Amino acid sequence: MIGKFTTGVQYGMQGFSLILEPKLRRFVLVPFLINFLLFAGLIWFGVSQFSAFIDSMIPEWLSFLTFLLWPLFAITVLLFVFFTFSFVANFLAAPFNALLAQATEEFLQRQTTPEQTNWLVLIKAIPAMLWSEVLKLTYFIKWAIPILILFFIPGLNLLAPFCWAALSAWMLTVHYTDFSLSNHNKLFAQNRELLKKEKGVTLGFGAFISLLTMIPGLNFIAMPVAVTGATALCYREGFLRRGS
Repeated sequence: MIGKFTTGVQYGMQGFSLILEPKLRRFVLVPFLINFLLFAGLIWFGVSQFSAFIDSMIPEWLSFLTFLLWPLFAITVLLFVFFTFSFVANFLAAPFNALLAQATEEFLQRQTTPEQTNWLVLIKAIPAMLWSEVLKLTYFIKWAIPILILFFIPGLNLLAPFCWAALSAWMLTVHYTDFSLSNHNKLFAQNRELLKKEKGVTLGFGAFISLLTMIPGLNFIAMPVAVTGATALCYREGFLRRGS
């Protein structure tokens, strides 16, 4: 299990070298810009509005409990804003992430410049890509709500952070491998079943990307790193050939 977990981490690290490949740089640009602009917006919001916004959520008659309620509201708002921004970024970048995954796979196969993109095929696939993003969000919410409830149950709340970390790692792998797998006409439900068979690799990769998204500066490049690393994972682990 530890060996598999380490392998997953290595796939995440491989994403750094892949986004620097001259033959892939043009495919990295748009996902990077979308991620950069939205994360920059999130940071600006946090710096300029966060404290005042949180204070406005606490009723005046509960002001004497501010020191207790402030952290609770802060965590709630942070989670909401972070996942809202993440969903918007992934929704906008979905077609370009699929294109980056395709280019990365072709590069891994041939170590050559990917063939010319068929833009008509890409445009026709956009509705399916965006619907896949909605499915991912729905799937995440289904598991996130019970775990968030755990945070408020005495005793069980000690397990909540570990459950949340595991869910985050799992969801990030599910999300970013979906681009490569969907390019091979695999459905979202099929993708989850494939990943369940390699839980060690899945959690290792997701844990690395989860950590990456929390490091200031590096979180700007987290999306293209995750897409290229996830494509390498799917390609090297044979996921693209399974269940065909």
